[in-house]
Amino acid sequence: MSPVSISRLRAWLRLVGVCAVVLTACGGPPRPPARGVLESNVTSWRFRRYQKLLDVEIWVPGNSAVGHTATYVRKDAEREGRIRQETMASAFVTRYEQERGVLRAMLELVQRLKNEAGYEVEVQSPGGVLVISITGQGESWALWYSAGHVIKVGGRGLASVPEDLVEAYGERYPSRLTDDVLDRPLPPEDTVPESEEAGEAAYDPDNPSPDWQEYQSGAVERQVSGPAGQKNVSPDDQTDAQTSGPKAGPKAGQKNRKKPAKHRRSGKK
Repeated sequence: MSPVSISRLRAWLRLVGVCAVVLTACGGPPRPPARGVLESNVTSWRFRRYQKLLDVEIWVPGNSAVGHTATYVRKDAEREGRIRQETMASAFVTRYEQERGVLRAMLELVQRLKNEAGYEVEVQSPGGVLVISITGQGESWALWYSAGHVIKVGGRGLASVPEDLVEAYGERYPSRLTDDVLDRPLPPEDTVPESEEAGEAAYDPDNPSPDWQEYQSGAVERQVSGPAGQKNVSPDDQTDAQTSGPKAGPKAGQKNRKKPAKHRRSGKK
């Protein structure tokens, strides 16, 4: 390869590297982790444990969700072996199948915490992330909504929410809240879930619908009519008879054989 070709190749490689850097910088926030939470150290916070939860805190009718939690400990507390409540923090990420109804359910929870449990709630921006700050009863939490997710970061015994953790989670889950989210009316409540609208109709004993698939296969006709002179037996009853065996008589697996009759010998020896 000539020196000119080598120089052109090097220039082309440098151009590709610059384009990759630009595209990475302009590609938006990093994608959310596969298991929801950050399973790594965040500045002075050390990751300790991950846990998956099926019993989520904010339940949305007709919208299933899975919760993911992570526990963090202050680096100096871990080094000194003096881990207390005020040196620990947690992150809860609830991931929903759909965005429908999530924001309203979250705001309803905030209203209950304020009106019924006496927590103080207000909009703040720790770490540059717009969140709802929830404090009271020795707890400090940052709560926000992001594209089908609800994120809650904080803990017990904390004087304020851990800004480093909030900022780190805000990069993966950009907040979709507004400054006046607590002053505006709740989002409209959703009607019948789509899964129920498109689902099968409930069974009506007065007007049953025929099972065409079963009828076309011939199973229904065999159960109703059966061969002439034979008791009507369904396929399930036939299976039970084959698996359970007879109620009485010979043991299962034995054949019911008749003993041969004894014949008296006749004649002289």
